[in-house]
Parts: sequence; C-alpha cells; structure tokens
Amino acid sequence: MTLDTMIALPKIVPRWRMGSRYTHSATSPTAIDTRSENEPQSPKGHSPDMHGMEPATSPPFSGWLFEVLGWVPALVFPIATGLQLLTILHRKNAEGVSIVAWTLFAVANICLFAYMEKYGEVESILGALGTASLNLCIVAAAVRYRRTSRRNSGPGPRVPELP
Repeated sequence: MTLDTMIALPKIVPRWRMGSRYTHSATSPTAIDTRSENEPQSPKGHSPDMHGMEPATSPPFSGWLFEVLGWVPALVFPIATGLQLLTILHRKNAEGVSIVAWTLFAVANICLFAYMEKYGEVESILGALGTASLNLCIVAAAVRYRRTSRRNSGPGPRVPELP
C-alpha cells in the first residue's frame, strides 16, 4: 500500500470504521482531495478544526447495540471459565486439563486488557482481567489436584512384610 493510497483511505472507507475520532479533511496539508467538485468539503454543520481535522461520522448502529456487544464477552468469558473451575473443584480432579493452555489464556487476556486501553470500563475489567484471574485459579486447581491424584495413584496399599 503506497502513501497516496493510505492518505486517500478515508474516502474509500467510511470514517466511522477508521477507529479514530478524527480523520484528515481535504483542507489538511497532508490530505489528498479525491472528492469531486460538487461534493462538499466538510459535512453540513461541521467545520474542520485548526489542525485541518474534522470529526469522524458515527457508525450506523445505535450506541445501545455496542453497549450490549461489549457486555457479551464481559459476561460469557468469566462465566465459561468459572464453570470449568467449578467442575474441577467439584470433582477434585484435573485430569485432561491443560495447564499450559490455561496459563496462555491468562497471558492473552492480560495482553488484551493492555491492548484495548479501556482500563476504567467494567466490561474490559471483567472480560479480560476477571477471566485472566479465573484462568490462573484453574491452573492452581489443576496443579493441586494433579499432585493429589499422583499421590493416591500409587501401586496400592503396602502390606507389611512378615519376618
């Protein structure tokens, strides 16, 4: 992708999909004006700020839909992980549970929390850090019950030898 294509991208992709609050306007010195002469230079009622930026337009979906979409993983991931933890604790057996996989899930959730940069949002905290802490609880339970099962799975009770 060339620089010219990257600069013209706001014309090709809807501004709400750019992931930024502001996009370059045609008055910006770094922007290439690809609009026709009949097309307005800025949206009706909006004017570019002093840096040649204009506000990005809103997505076509309403805000409540994105609110619901944010809560789905914030609830589903911790609930699903919690169910796995409860199963391990109830059975007192961690056979078939991959300690490496659950540790990697915890690392991935912590990295996702840092990547999202939404440190104050409850959805982000529950979905990423809450799930990561439950992942680590699964790892701890798996380690504990694997040690217990190894101790109990010896050759059987020892019979004392007769003299």
